[in-house]
Amino acid sequence: MRKVHSLDSPFPALLALFEDLTRQGVNVEIYENDEMFQVLYWSQNANRESAVASYLGSGRTIWQALRSVLLWRFGALDRIGRVLDFAAGFGRVTRFLVREIPPDRIWVSDLQPEALIAQKEEHGVHTLASAEDPAELELPGRFDAVLVSSLFTHLPPHRFAEWLAKLAGLVSPGGVLALSVHDAGMLDGPPASITFRPTSESQQLPGESYGTTWVSEAFVRATVAEVLGASWQVLRLPRGLASLQDLYVLTPDQASEPAALVLPRQLDGHVERCEVDATNRFHLRGWWTDRQLRQVPHGLSLVLGGKLQARLEAGDLARRPDVEAFFGGGPVPVWGYALETRLEAGWDPAARLELSIEMTGGTRVLLLQGTLAAVLLQGTRQALADVGAQARSATEGLAAATARVGELEDRLRWMESSRFWQLRNRWFHLKRMVRP
Repeated sequence: MRKVHSLDSPFPALLALFEDLTRQGVNVEIYENDEMFQVLYWSQNANRESAVASYLGSGRTIWQALRSVLLWRFGALDRIGRVLDFAAGFGRVTRFLVREIPPDRIWVSDLQPEALIAQKEEHGVHTLASAEDPAELELPGRFDAVLVSSLFTHLPPHRFAEWLAKLAGLVSPGGVLALSVHDAGMLDGPPASITFRPTSESQQLPGESYGTTWVSEAFVRATVAEVLGASWQVLRLPRGLASLQDLYVLTPDQASEPAALVLPRQLDGHVERCEVDATNRFHLRGWWTDRQLRQVPHGLSLVLGGKLQARLEAGDLARRPDVEAFFGGGPVPVWGYALETRLEAGWDPAARLELSIEMTGGTRVLLLQGTLAAVLLQGTRQALADVGAQARSATEGLAAATARVGELEDRLRWMESSRFWQLRNRWFHLKRMVRP
């Protein structure tokens, strides 16, 4: 199976994402026949780099939400026994899961044989063939956690309850089932309890069994009560999965406090410049996007060593259409910032740096944190990546110019050697001789 990405990408944001993930030990391999990648590829106007960035970035965001659910339910990840990543595909989320839970405790299931081969080779997890009909699915034993992202978003009404019963039946006592849905409120007009349309991104499954589904909260709660009984606790987290799908957390008991489950507020961002010049002026420039709530920022604060070092007001923050275009020009805005501040002489590279965004209602969301030295190192890496991209572009431009010169020289030699050109030269020579 062919892989699609290259670490030689000229896009700084993508290079930074690769470097960040590989430094954490995350496998960044992506397969060409991964349907989720294909969906992102075509939604990004066939831009491979944008699709890769969206694929890896969304996988990390989904895992961060699911990780919060697991910590809420179990207190610590090492207390979890067996985990089932159901409808796992080629491992968009699994690659993050295996970094914190040993692969020998993780089972993945999918309909695609190629996906299971890739999961085994890349992530070393147990693999289980799935089935279109839940009655035909056979899985070994129960699991402490059953994670199901983007399955119930595609099920026809009669399969919704069947799959809910099947997967909930795999949850151990004290365990948890986490699943995602499209909220019915996303549709125009009054929301129905469940709406199914027989079309989806899948090229392998028929639309009547795998389409696109929207459900209301009332429908989910009623289905849980009917299929599983009143003892099951149901928590809904609007836009809890990748800021696009509602996340439902189901437990077979009422032992966990609902209010204690808070998903991390997430901003995706990138540092473009970070350096201290010869006059001790600190320069920081970058961008971020708020995929979860899409709020308009009210300000930005830089805290260094526990003290407010600099602040930008709302008017100092502007949209970044260049970055928005890189991500396909979708509905999620990208905001840019650029600040300068003078550091004291003898500034401490170990000082703690925190960059936070103030959102609606006074909420502060952390965008960047670490020691000043670490952030400066990140900026230096970015500067090197930019120089490398410029060098590659210049080399490609020189090669193209050289090729063009060669083409023109070949054309000139052909013209000079042609009969027409020779006759033309003789004609002009004769005209010069007879000219008075």
